[in-house]
Amino acid sequence: MQNYQRTLLALTASLFTLTALAGSTASPIFQMRLVVDSEPPPAATSEKFDVIQVDRATGRTNRESLYVEKTVLIDQNHLQDTMVVISEASGAPQIDITFSDEGRKHFAEVTRQNIGRRLAVIIGGQLYCAPVIQAELSGGRGVITGNFTKQKAENLSKKINQAIKK
Repeated sequence: MQNYQRTLLALTASLFTLTALAGSTASPIFQMRLVVDSEPPPAATSEKFDVIQVDRATGRTNRESLYVEKTVLIDQNHLQDTMVVISEASGAPQIDITFSDEGRKHFAEVTRQNIGRRLAVIIGGQLYCAPVIQAELSGGRGVITGNFTKQKAENLSKKINQAIKK
């Protein structure tokens, strides 16, 4: 009977560990993924996002629907930290990101291989921007712009930094 109880206890502990590990594979807080170029996009490998941009000068709202590949190219594991800065050009808050050494190399490779394509920046499941990659970006830093209030940018930066530390 004791062997049976030990085996059952070990099996229960193993299942608990597997459940905990499965729970940790949740979608990353911070993601960079490519926007799908083809029309119509393949449903099995992409998902639809709406990005809303407000022109600060005119107040006009522009909504754009984009299909984004499901494959995550960059996530919070590639980052060292983030912080909120104010753009000198627009006066708007933005999130400054610093890549880890591994992340800097990987981001340079992703940008080098995808010049001319759009790279979606997704935070907490929401698409914030999808700029066109103009050149290889190998400096280890980047800026995320969006229609952020200062508070929203600070909250997102904090959320990303918490995910980096896990």
